[in-house]
Amino acid sequence: MSTIATENLLAEEMEGWGLHHATYWSNDLNSWGSVSDWDVYFIDKTPGCSKDEAHRSLSLELNILLKKLSDKVDIIPRQTP
Repeated sequence: MSTIATENLLAEEMEGWGLHHATYWSNDLNSWGSVSDWDVYFIDKTPGCSKDEAHRSLSLELNILLKKLSDKVDIIPRQTP
């Protein structure tokens, strides 16, 4: 399997996966930030939403990314101490 970075994927391709925020994920990996950064992004894009809604959306998006990218990326399991 070859390793790819999501910035090499077009937002249009990611939208075809069912992602609602493909433009966020098609940015440089280093710009993704923390859960708090996602909250700020999501609340800005979805005025009036709750933090719970932002987290639910993040969970759905990450599940899609993991499913779709697992075929394209070598996943290295986390080593336990």
